[in-house]
Amino acid sequence: MSKQPGKRKSPLERKATQHHDFIGEAASERAQAEAVKLEHLAAKREQDVVQEMGEKLEEVAAKSELRVPRSIEEGKRLLNEGPELLREKAKERLDALPQPAQRVLELASTAISIAFASARLGLRLVMNAVEIPAAVFHSLRRKEA
Repeated sequence: MSKQPGKRKSPLERKATQHHDFIGEAASERAQAEAVKLEHLAAKREQDVVQEMGEKLEEVAAKSELRVPRSIEEGKRLLNEGPELLREKAKERLDALPQPAQRVLELASTAISIAFASARLGLRLVMNAVEIPAAVFHSLRRKEA
């Protein structure tokens, strides 16, 4: 066994991490740490968004006039009052619109009613035309029975 003095390393040198090995391995660890950091930030952002949405929903629920009926009678009463409440709310929103927008809505409503006037008239004529043969058919059926 010949000992070569130039090839022998001390235990500290054998176990020590080489500088270039350390730098090379750190890049992958840094990338992994950065990815984990970004995931945590995204999760935090999502949590903040969900929390904000929950707060907004609670605000709307607190302001809402929607009530869950406690009995059948209360449910019937709410169903009867519902259309009137909706009309009042719609009227408030229409009154809040600027005057030109109200005028446009009024003209559109008039145009639609004129457009459907002929359809309503035609429907009435058809219903009247069908009513007479239907009455004759029912009277003949009664006589046969």
